[in-house]
Amino acid sequence: MYLMTFSIPGFADADGHYRGVLQLSEHSQLVFGVRIAGDEVTFDSPNQGLFNHAPTEFELSNEALSLYDAGMSLRFDAKFEQRQLVGQFRQGSERAEAIPLTLQRLSAEDLASLSYEGQYVGQLQISRQQSLPLRLNLARVTQAIAPSGFIATLDSPAQQSFGIPITRVEINAEQLSFESQLLGARFVGDYQQVNDRDGYTGTFTQGREFELRLQREDGHSAVAQYRSPELGQHGGALAKLTATGEQQWQLETEYFGDHDAQVQYEIGSVTKPMVALILAQLVSAEQVALDTPLAHFFTGADPSITLARLATHTSGLPRLPANLFITANPRNPYAHFDLAALQSILAATPVSSNQQIPDYSYSNYAYGALGEALAIAAQSDLNSLFETWVFNPANMGNSTLALTGLSLPDLSQGHDASGEQVPHWQFDALAGAGAVVSTLPDMVAYVRYLMTLQADNDAAMTQMMTPQLRIADCCEQALGWILQTDDDGATFAMHSGQTGGFNSFVGFYLDGSAALVYLGNQAYDHTQNLRRQLIQLRQTSLSATAE
Repeated sequence: MYLMTFSIPGFADADGHYRGVLQLSEHSQLVFGVRIAGDEVTFDSPNQGLFNHAPTEFELSNEALSLYDAGMSLRFDAKFEQRQLVGQFRQGSERAEAIPLTLQRLSAEDLASLSYEGQYVGQLQISRQQSLPLRLNLARVTQAIAPSGFIATLDSPAQQSFGIPITRVEINAEQLSFESQLLGARFVGDYQQVNDRDGYTGTFTQGREFELRLQREDGHSAVAQYRSPELGQHGGALAKLTATGEQQWQLETEYFGDHDAQVQYEIGSVTKPMVALILAQLVSAEQVALDTPLAHFFTGADPSITLARLATHTSGLPRLPANLFITANPRNPYAHFDLAALQSILAATPVSSNQQIPDYSYSNYAYGALGEALAIAAQSDLNSLFETWVFNPANMGNSTLALTGLSLPDLSQGHDASGEQVPHWQFDALAGAGAVVSTLPDMVAYVRYLMTLQADNDAAMTQMMTPQLRIADCCEQALGWILQTDDDGATFAMHSGQTGGFNSFVGFYLDGSAALVYLGNQAYDHTQNLRRQLIQLRQTSLSATAE
């Protein structure tokens, strides 16, 4: 649907490719682009492999451009100023933070090298038996934005790490080279065509040298043509709770495929709010404080890192520890990472200690360190802490941590985003980032437990749900949980999770009016869909009550 289109005499001066950079955080940026050809408008997100995507609606005039895409919940509103589109970008709800964004029109020289743009994929040969898939996302911009004319990010899908910033990138008909300060890595490769496909073969250096060939993926429309998996496509479970009285809820469940109440799922990062609950309980028991430095438990850790900063993703630690990357099994990337490896890398990871307002950067590394710090503080182990502070009080008898070497016969088969079967993940010293496996009844019991604590004004629950910082116009970060307010002014807490073969979502309203839990055995993020379902569930419940 087009709100309005124009074919204006002389408007061809505005035709062309426009590119700009969304600076999402200190270490995260995304290239966004628009292509105008007469009265046709498409947009690109080259770092994500999205090209020539037609928006749901757009309005184009000789002074301004506005576009909206329902599937991606994004809006861009801008005015033409010389060779630029100057405006604001917004993604998410109408309350989402508007980010200033200027798109510059690519010159003839820029367009001449546009053919290098795209995604380059390869297998990093760690050993004769092991390889780690990598994907380089290359986006063309003007030299006013980047001296080389390109901005790049690196993905390690097997480690669930995406958008790793590339510090410097150069590409031409003979050679590709790039560096990542975050990983302490660099690549230099020479052009080589294999089976009529362009690519660069060379050496990836990170501590030691690895052979790597990065091959150009065919076409620019792979993501745009990709068909999203349906909820529960390979199995899964969904639960909806609505309030029927004080601390009483009506439960509706749905199981997909041949799954039932006994089936276990990897819940991934939904583990993190459970670690935050343990932290809040230990703070209430005065065993730790939110401002306790991580260095109290790990010698050599940056003294600016506190338990609160770990729990709110403001520690300055990167998404993954650098030494995880070198020896990880790409099909089970966390299993080998033990306490000695964690201690070693913490002592070698400096962060900015003078930040007045810490930069928000989501980190599995931080929650792995937080979990182990709490175990040390309690003179216990993380599995025992989960039993004491989460599983037992919430009556979660079929939940555990998927620790290295543990056999879990009821754990369902996982699938990647394309539907291929993948191995289960196991954890050692990074278990706090995502090691919990659970069933739908257990997760429902967990949510009921949290809503009961909330209704009872439990001190630890109050501590956990206190907003710590705003991360967008729509959302605030509490300890572990993301808090959002709907259009009616009601606040809900939510968190999603994903491993190599699973996806999960938990959300509940702080007033106890509604909750939703989804557990699926395919690694595809359904968060936006499930968040909308949670909001609609509350509205439907309130309407039914009013009638």
